[in-house]
Amino acid sequence: MLRTLSDYHRRIVLGLDEIRRLCRDDAPDPVILPRARAALGQVSIERSRFINQVVVPRLLVSANYASARDMLALQRSFAAYRLVSDQHVSHWTDETIAADWQGYRVAAAAIWRMMEEQMDDEQDLISRHLEHVNL
Repeated sequence: MLRTLSDYHRRIVLGLDEIRRLCRDDAPDPVILPRARAALGQVSIERSRFINQVVVPRLLVSANYASARDMLALQRSFAAYRLVSDQHVSHWTDETIAADWQGYRVAAAAIWRMMEEQMDDEQDLISRHLEHVNL
């Protein structure tokens, strides 16, 4: 499980790096930026699905109270994260990005930090709980 999670995290970091690189340009690339955003969104959705449908249920099978509480908190944080992410994506369309490139770059940087914090939290939490669960 950790190997698969690490692979998702690696792919997300690569996607974030690509969008960061694109955000250093003076203007948005109307072809590459939408592709990079879509690819990052897709891998993020896949990672969320993996954690919610594979990791959490498997860890809950043998979890003690504290582990179960932490896993459910992780799922709640995913829901909150998904809401913020969905709002970001729906607000920052190709048109709004082109109209306010600087605003998009500021908003994107906030999302990047949130994504990085989420990955750190889930890696830490899942690693800790795998040590205490019999799979």
